Amino acid sequence: MARHPDYYTDFSIQDKVLGRFEVLALHLFLMLRRLKEDTSPLSGDISQEICDLFVADMDHSLRNARLSESKIDKNFKRFIEGFYGRLVAYDKGLDEGALDAAILKNVYGDDQTYLQPGKQMAVRMTNLLDVLRQQPDVNNLNFKGEK
Repeated sequence: MARHPDYYTDFSIQDKVLGRFEVLALHLFLMLRRLKEDTSPLSGDISQEICDLFVADMDHSLRNARLSESKIDKNFKRFIEGFYGRLVAYDKGLDEGALDAAILKNVYGDDQTYLQPGKQMAVRMTNLLDVLRQQPDVNNLNFKGEK
């Protein structure tokens, strides 16, 4: 979903590495939030697995960019800190009815000219979270071929 053209046209997010990172972080937040709201003990394991996969993918992506090891370490740390910071900000924003402000800050660098796209993005993210909330609980999911 992070590559869907709407985010880069309708919401004026730059279709570059950092813009895609922002959209991906939003979608990961939604899934992690849905899992956080689930009562199953399995949801915590799934959340951790999602985060681990994201971290591994970020590491792989930076290495494929053929950066030096010192630049990989520096950029990797910055991306991961930014990701976890965004999760906290979006969680708080959602709880306080200010998801649009968190999106404006993180996605648009607090540029007030993007106030409307930020509000529209918050509506879209809330709607997507509602769809996730309608899904069966995680106990009904089949992982790794287990029955």
